Amino acid sequence: MEICYLGYLRGLFLIATVLPLSQLVLGSFFEVFGIYDWQALTLHHFRTIFHDPQVWQSIKNSFLLASAAALLTMLLSFGVAYVVTKTSFALRKTLDLISWVPWTVPGLVLSLGMLWAHIRLAYPFEIYGTLWILLIAFITNGIPLGVRLANGGLAQISDELEESAWVHGATWICAFRTITLKLMAPVFFAGTLILFVTFMRALGPVILLYGHGTELLSITIFHLWQRGEPGTVCALSIVLLAIFLIALGAARLMGATGVHDQR
Repeated sequence: MEICYLGYLRGLFLIATVLPLSQLVLGSFFEVFGIYDWQALTLHHFRTIFHDPQVWQSIKNSFLLASAAALLTMLLSFGVAYVVTKTSFALRKTLDLISWVPWTVPGLVLSLGMLWAHIRLAYPFEIYGTLWILLIAFITNGIPLGVRLANGGLAQISDELEESAWVHGATWICAFRTITLKLMAPVFFAGTLILFVTFMRALGPVILLYGHGTELLSITIFHLWQRGEPGTVCALSIVLLAIFLIALGAARLMGATGVHDQR
């Protein structure tokens, strides 16, 4: 039975992960996508993306926006999770349920709703087509994941720790800063990196909201595919995948370090 189960997992990993990624790698190094002639090996697709100013602008926008949105989302999520798990607030269960709502809305539908909500706003609230509306879309879309990550970390911190500090004369702020924040730091930074990766690859929530000069990497990849440049798409996807692996590896390392320190 175990042999069959392992065989199934290996087959699933091969079909769902190895084959698609291998096509991305091969497609980025050959002149014509799908025709793998060793004489047609080239770095042209990588040269194209590294010499394209629009690609560099989208990389800059993506890094800036994903970093800011991940940090703000985790801060907001941490506040919501603290109220839900550590207080006796009467509507804490309702607040927890509300934090799930964006997860039930498809990204494209969320993008359409935000389009109609902001497109008619007058100056100085005219944010459609700017990075500000993309930031709002990312935060809205990331709240469910951020709250779940923060909930998991806070649930592992016993209430008796803060109560013991209060008994010994510490204020709530002092106990919160020296106990909860310190223990939650690895979870906070790991969650920020996970959200960063999520926002870097997001397309649906922002596809109807960007404007000229505010294109993101995911949108640039989509445009390259529409223009019939699959080789360039593969090369840019490999660069994006490398960024993801570095960020997720750092998140995993921070999580492991946090567990080791708590022990």
